[in-house]
Amino acid sequence: MEIGTPVRVGDSEWACPFRITGLPKAIDTAAHGIDALQALELALIGAGSMLSHSPQFRAGQIEMHDRPVKNAAELFLPLPMHRVQAALENLRAYLERQREKERKTKRDWFDPEWRRALLSMMSEIKGDLATLAAHLPIAPRQSRRGQRAANVPARGRRRPKSRR
Repeated sequence: MEIGTPVRVGDSEWACPFRITGLPKAIDTAAHGIDALQALELALIGAGSMLSHSPQFRAGQIEMHDRPVKNAAELFLPLPMHRVQAALENLRAYLERQREKERKTKRDWFDPEWRRALLSMMSEIKGDLATLAAHLPIAPRQSRRGQRAANVPARGRRRPKSRR
């Protein structure tokens, strides 16, 4: 895989060429963005996506560092931080629902060792993301729940009618 240098192709458009060789049919295309950085990021993500959807990937024939790539996530570099955070939030919510289901049914739905290892990895990733975010000029994202709470009055309370 080769990723080129982003080039301006219009007043507010950039293109970043990328090429994937080693497949039965080579891929030679470009990703477009509003600036050079976005075009580069989209080229990296696009190349990973094209590889992960190839029959060669499904057959285990794609290699990275002389080892077969078995997980599609290994091909998507870099993952935008908000996507990683959203995936972690979704997984955490899923595990919480499973925990509640286990509590109600008194049945173990997951192997406890698997759950401990997964939660440990998620905690480590969360710490890494927090460290990274502390060094980047990124405004914290409000959760949808927090945004909704700010816009919706509490139960049982009515908003006062405006007086003119």
